[in-house]
Amino acid sequence: MRHVQALVALAVTVGYFCYVFHIPGETFWQSGVGDWGDPYFINFLLEHWYASATRVTDPTSPPMYFPVKGTLGYSHGLILYAPLYIAVRSVLDPLQAHNVTLFLVLVVGSLSLYLLLRHYVGLAFAEALLLTVFFCSSRNVINQATSIWSQTASVFLIPPILLLACGAARMREGMARRGLAGLAGLLVTLLFTQEFYTAHFALFFVSAAIAAWLTVEKRHPISTWIADRWNQERRVGVRLAAVVALVAGAWTLVLLISGGGVIRLAGIEISSRGWRRPALVALIALGVLFYRRGRPRLEITFGTARPWILPFGLGAALGCGVFLWVYLPSLFEHTGYSRDQVMLVPREPALNFVRALNVYDTLRPFHFALVIGSLACLPWVRLERTVRVYCGAFVLLSLIVLVMPVRFGTFSVWTTFFFPFPGFAAIRDPKRVIHVYELFLVLLAALLMTRFPRTSRFRLLVSIVVVVLLASDWNREAFVFRRDSADFRRWVERAIDIDPACKSFFIKAASERYTSRWDYFRTLYSVDAMFVSLKHSIPTLNGYSGWDPPEWRLFQPHQADYHLAVAQWMERHHLAGTCEFDIERRTMRPDRAALLPLNAR
Repeated sequence: MRHVQALVALAVTVGYFCYVFHIPGETFWQSGVGDWGDPYFINFLLEHWYASATRVTDPTSPPMYFPVKGTLGYSHGLILYAPLYIAVRSVLDPLQAHNVTLFLVLVVGSLSLYLLLRHYVGLAFAEALLLTVFFCSSRNVINQATSIWSQTASVFLIPPILLLACGAARMREGMARRGLAGLAGLLVTLLFTQEFYTAHFALFFVSAAIAAWLTVEKRHPISTWIADRWNQERRVGVRLAAVVALVAGAWTLVLLISGGGVIRLAGIEISSRGWRRPALVALIALGVLFYRRGRPRLEITFGTARPWILPFGLGAALGCGVFLWVYLPSLFEHTGYSRDQVMLVPREPALNFVRALNVYDTLRPFHFALVIGSLACLPWVRLERTVRVYCGAFVLLSLIVLVMPVRFGTFSVWTTFFFPFPGFAAIRDPKRVIHVYELFLVLLAALLMTRFPRTSRFRLLVSIVVVVLLASDWNREAFVFRRDSADFRRWVERAIDIDPACKSFFIKAASERYTSRWDYFRTLYSVDAMFVSLKHSIPTLNGYSGWDPPEWRLFQPHQADYHLAVAQWMERHHLAGTCEFDIERRTMRPDRAALLPLNAR
């Protein structure tokens, strides 16, 4: 019976996403999802993973911004999309493979959410299906912007990861359990390499949940726990390691928030600006503390769970290593965005406060959160006091999410309370918190429903509220497909006459016939050059990403100083064998006039 129910849930999700992707129809198979802007760049990143896997090349250095290395770290890595893309790319062209990859991510993520709610949380079939549809059909999660910035669909990767973790926790002890736990831990931290926004916002909600638990739970207050452990520990070395870890961690946090500066102690000036050294000291001290104190306590603390906790931690550590491998070089160049670059929604003070906060595509999740919070406070709903406090805390958190991307005059909740903390400065668009928020809202509602019998009025009321919200605010949006496969074949895949002396290249300005397909010339020229670079294994000086290398100014060939920027870049990096690519004539040749050294111009 459960298999039939799972097939029904699969059919519902597949049917809905067939509508979103215009399947059946010619559009899905003859065009690429999105447009020739950022979606084209995302398609290039996936194609780079395919080329790297089939040719066994360095995945951290897509062939752009030549000769700069580690250029994958300038944007999201999409490492968890890559296995699906590589599998379908072997039989489809790049644009079709991108479409199918995104379709599979959405379907697998939705089905995993249903299985999680049904088999691990313990909801009934109708309840699990309703909450799954409530999440995956939200206009905040699925809209035209999702087809343009398909990295936002990374939130659909969280349910499969949770499903793996829950499966590992429930399996019998053995190698299969350890392997599944290690894979779950690896995927958890690889989510940061996949798409930093989704991972960091997920970490924010998990941290908020842990903080609420530590605050509300009276049996094990954190301050008492720390004091007891301190009094029980007699070894000076362990106490010293704990103090060093605490001081170095606080020092790191202060430097990240304030940017550092100069202080005077006893007439001596102490300058401290870099956060990496105190962070390293804190990590070393924590390692010593864990080795001397944590390891003997592991068996007592986790009991039978210890066999899968260790492989989970090892997998998570490996994922952190991959993240640092990809992003550490770029983090040394770009610490984050400035406050002026953050994409906030300006709102002037208005009499209608709710209308002023209407910055998301739909307020449906906030209505649901308000109803859940209100139902939990009704006198006939028998809930423990702590659960009511948790519900109230989540309603407060929902209000914070609601105002997070808004700027009231010169005041912003985001730049005032979030931007100074580690990691948040790398987030340019705070509105993307909504994707992860909706998923955590559904999980919280499911956990709350399981505190009541299946026949209870509370669960029935929640299901009715979900049905009413779905019916009153049904999502009719579908994805856009503006990248014609014929144009891609014409400008990228057609044969090119390449001079054997070409070791790298830059693209030349083209006519209006070429630029007519997209207004933003930079992505058009740059990503076309990057696809050509992948196809012919010749790196390009052009590039497009979230960040650019220092002193790189080859934005697009129509700029007045484009050739000067090319010459300066070549001279700075001592490049030889660089050719000019004429995308209309399909030639790649050395251009003597454009490539003269600066002292001869």
